[in-house]
Amino acid sequence: MTTIDQLSEELRNLGIAVQQANPENPSAEDVATITRHISQLWEKAGQLQAEYCLRSAEKLRQREETIRILEEKLEARPAIEPVPAPPSKPNQQKEQTDEAKDEPNSGPQASSLADVLERKQLIDLRKAFSLNDRFRYRKELFDGDEARMNAVLDDLNRLDSHDKILEYIHEILDDKKDNPALADFIKLLEKRKI
Repeated sequence: MTTIDQLSEELRNLGIAVQQANPENPSAEDVATITRHISQLWEKAGQLQAEYCLRSAEKLRQREETIRILEEKLEARPAIEPVPAPPSKPNQQKEQTDEAKDEPNSGPQASSLADVLERKQLIDLRKAFSLNDRFRYRKELFDGDEARMNAVLDDLNRLDSHDKILEYIHEILDDKKDNPALADFIKLLEKRKI
């Protein structure tokens, strides 16, 4: 493995060979010595550059792997972890049960109180996406066009039914129907809006 020290040593040897040579009338031996030192210097510099490129590529690969692992962990983590409700008095439990019957979102569709509150509080779909999600969907579904993506999200914000939202998505993004990102996009919309 070539090191900076070896390269520096070659450079010093070249300097010594140049100083020892007669500058006005160098001998063939001086020219051969200087040429040999220059050749060795270039060879070791090339080796050092190749080793540096390999190390840089390996570090980049490790970083990409770390980012991939972190993104997988982030996607696997629930968006909002439900906070356990404080124990209530028996009368309050009966009132809450009666209120839950009156709620249109209670039942098999609502998996938790956190989901119901999240749906009610979410007015702007642009806030539903993580930074990674925004980057991915913009790149894969909207060909990198941020303005187009925002316009579609604004249109989706105005739609009020599940069928209309799905119809609109399939109309706008029909050319991306085979892209796995579209299925993820729809799942995220269903969780957040539909």
